[in-house]
Amino acid sequence: MDEWDSGPPYVTGPQSDTPREVQFTERMKEVVHGRRVRLQKKEEEEWQQLSMFDIKSLLEATVEEWKIGHQFLTEYEDGHRERRMAELWLQWVARRAYNLYSEISYYRVS
Repeated sequence: MDEWDSGPPYVTGPQSDTPREVQFTERMKEVVHGRRVRLQKKEEEEWQQLSMFDIKSLLEATVEEWKIGHQFLTEYEDGHRERRMAELWLQWVARRAYNLYSEISYYRVS
């Protein structure tokens, strides 16, 4: 599962667009979502130790990561599974950016 934690490009394996492989990919997405939820909770706990400057820097880096990933995905033509995992990764990068922004907004209000 670690191979799907970072963004693309991914090592393209055998053909993954057969009906059986598409079903496997959909189930794997559910597993990866669960893993990402756990990783997100851990990240958010770590943010509690960071300064506001560090959180803002992390947000900027995350937005840049999303931009690079989005550009890559618009040009991505490899296998079905690799594309789905890249889309999922991009979704989680966007979620991290939103959560970091919310963290900054919370401090501004408090």
